Amino acid sequence: MGTRQSWDRFTQAVREAVDIVDLASEYTKLEKRGKRWQGLCPFHQEKTPSFSVDADRGLYHCFGCGVGGDAFKLHMELTGEDFPTALETLARRYGIPIPERRAPDEGERRVIEALDAAAVFFRRQLESSAWARRYLERRRVSTELIERFGLGYAPDDWRQLLEALTPRFEVDVLEEAGLVARSQRADRPYDRFRNRLVFPIH
Repeated sequence: MGTRQSWDRFTQAVREAVDIVDLASEYTKLEKRGKRWQGLCPFHQEKTPSFSVDADRGLYHCFGCGVGGDAFKLHMELTGEDFPTALETLARRYGIPIPERRAPDEGERRVIEALDAAAVFFRRQLESSAWARRYLERRRVSTELIERFGLGYAPDDWRQLLEALTPRFEVDVLEEAGLVARSQRADRPYDRFRNRLVFPIH
């Protein structure tokens, strides 16, 4: 995709163009009730309509099973598409031009590589942290889910990630990636994430 600004403008344009009543009507029959639309919930079996759509706010909610969200989430839940795919699907449906894709420049490529390297580092830290593994077990997070979503653990240390990655990446790149922050007092870089689980977003 183009720049971050063009991505944000594109997302907002699609959000404004989508008709949530139109979307929901593909999966359930809706009837106007006051300011809202109601119908049988497409997410669970029911005989009395409890699925409500607010066209003005672009939101839906089922008072029976508790699901709810905006038009993007509705489309994703009903089709199984992830967000980028859903965004392009809805853009084509409502006639919003999709920005041209371009290859990342050198700076962006280095940031992506740093994030990938950090994800590997955090996964290895999780493997060696008995505390973090016990926590996930208590929360009933299975090994399958850990592997599927690439969960990791940021150790309780101020510079461990920094020291692990600086042989390959400049500190400026790690700062740009959001992995490292800098103390205003000493102007010294340090690990932004410490003693916490890490969920990489792709």
